[in-house]
Amino acid sequence: MTTPNPVSRPRANTSNKKPNTLYLVSTEASKITNISLYSGRAEITRSFKLALTEGQNQITIRGLPQCLQKDSVRVEGRGNASIHDVVISKTPLASDTETTSAGSMYTPDRKQQELKNQIASIKHARAVLDAYLGAFNAEKMVVSELVDRFASHALLARKLDNEILDLEQALAEQTESAKKQRHGSQAEAMHLPWQVAIDVWAQADEEEATILIVYAVDNADWAASYDIRADTRSSGKNVTIHYKASIRQDTGEPWVGVPLTLETVTPAFEMVSPSLSPWIIAARAQPGYVGPGVHIVQPQTAMPAYAPIIIQDRPSRSSSRSRSRSRTEMPVMQHRPVIVATDKGDVTATFRIPGRINVPSDAQQHNVTISSFEFNAPLLWHTVPKASARVYMEAKIKNESEYAFIPGPANLYVDGSFVATTSIPAVSPQETFNCPMGLDSSLRVTYHRQEVNNSVTGFYKKSTTKTYTQRITIANTKSAPIANLKVVDIIPVSQDERIEIKLLNPPLRPAAGEPVDLQRTTSMASAEKDSTSKEQQSKSDRTRVSPGVVARWDGAGDPEANQDVVGRNGRVRWDVSLRPQETVNLVLKFEVSYPEKLVVEDRRWPQAVTYGY
Repeated sequence: MTTPNPVSRPRANTSNKKPNTLYLVSTEASKITNISLYSGRAEITRSFKLALTEGQNQITIRGLPQCLQKDSVRVEGRGNASIHDVVISKTPLASDTETTSAGSMYTPDRKQQELKNQIASIKHARAVLDAYLGAFNAEKMVVSELVDRFASHALLARKLDNEILDLEQALAEQTESAKKQRHGSQAEAMHLPWQVAIDVWAQADEEEATILIVYAVDNADWAASYDIRADTRSSGKNVTIHYKASIRQDTGEPWVGVPLTLETVTPAFEMVSPSLSPWIIAARAQPGYVGPGVHIVQPQTAMPAYAPIIIQDRPSRSSSRSRSRSRTEMPVMQHRPVIVATDKGDVTATFRIPGRINVPSDAQQHNVTISSFEFNAPLLWHTVPKASARVYMEAKIKNESEYAFIPGPANLYVDGSFVATTSIPAVSPQETFNCPMGLDSSLRVTYHRQEVNNSVTGFYKKSTTKTYTQRITIANTKSAPIANLKVVDIIPVSQDERIEIKLLNPPLRPAAGEPVDLQRTTSMASAEKDSTSKEQQSKSDRTRVSPGVVARWDGAGDPEANQDVVGRNGRVRWDVSLRPQETVNLVLKFEVSYPEKLVVEDRRWPQAVTYGY
């Protein structure tokens, strides 16, 4: 079906044939062939099968939803015909008369009147029957003939009475149906008020032409959600992700048995690349005296030609004060509005839901599973016992599927038990992300009370030395080993050359890139020379403390960590491997030395803590 050339008009209908008029209700005369669901809207394609006659065909399709976006409607067709005109408008309020696709008129009031007329006619026949029976002269009839007449009367009267009862029941049902239909039409007019009028010219009679109407609607949305199930006892594919879509629609028309496509495309708001205006720096303009009590601030030629700014002074104040105030009251330079765009880029994907689904128009969330994936994801544990004795678990997952994960909430299940809710970020195929898996109560961490020893050394220049010892105990109550437990603690760092901090245990070398003063104030039990190779340096940053325990500065060797601050922030890390039912003890020992009369403050707290003189 095509749109004709404006110059070449179709041949005039010489037979003065009336246009073929068709009235269709969208939800009854069509089926939805596709729904593309975006964030905040949906694009719906409806297919209509209808018969066209040669010449002009005027098709009116009613019952399109209230939330229809008028500018989005487009009409296509399949058949030996051309589309001449498309008009989109609100359906006028109609009476009880409805028009069918065949063009015949169906009036509920007329049907009721027909039933009433039939009832009146049968009642009249019943009355005639009674009058006919009363006209007989019983004295002139034998008994046997009289019995036959009474029997015939009773039989015919019973038949008429039953017909009256049936018709009265049909009238009551028709009246109730018309009432419901009237209310339904009013409700439908509120929720489905739009109509499309299409003028089609057919070259010949077409028994089965196809009209496609594509339109966008609001009040439809979808969001990604996930179920993440982890099995800590499995050595193979230990993480399963169920990728789901939460669909909601309140468009006014139900989606019954429809094919659904989920779109993640985000519309682009800036189609033209931005440009930069000149950035001008110039000397501040000096005010000039133009009259008593009046100063004018005139911009220099290098500045844009703004209108002069007149500042009135009070007559009682001196000109010097006027000049001072004029300088302080110059207008504030304004910045151009900043347009903020995402720094990661949009993750776009298209998901076609297999089969057909039903989504009622009820504004409720309906969950549909997109797919399920199994991953071999290493499990990691970490704890910061100084802040909390809890052990946190996470999985390092590589998205090996062909689907892009879009941001959405996730329910976490570990070993079959629900543990927490989290969220999944935007993840492209083959991208790796860390997924929090909640707390692991089977790992017990004890952060013991810190031990502090004080000593004073020196004869003329006395100094105070405080030695701190912190013990950490970790017990694995699992029946399975733990291979990736990260424990992080911290020692203080000095910002004063008079305060010297020494890390005694674990014996770690100064991190690469530390300034000279920090290397002087931070020492270790056994130092090693700097290695020229980064690989050798990374290995030397690690110190084996005990079987299954390796110590290093937190972030050392991590490509995602800023190596310039590794070790300078005082964070110490142990990488611990535990056998089933094993317990390990970690020791953090350091000393702080400073002149005896120097007041030392701990700046971690809102108020300074004095350590001594």
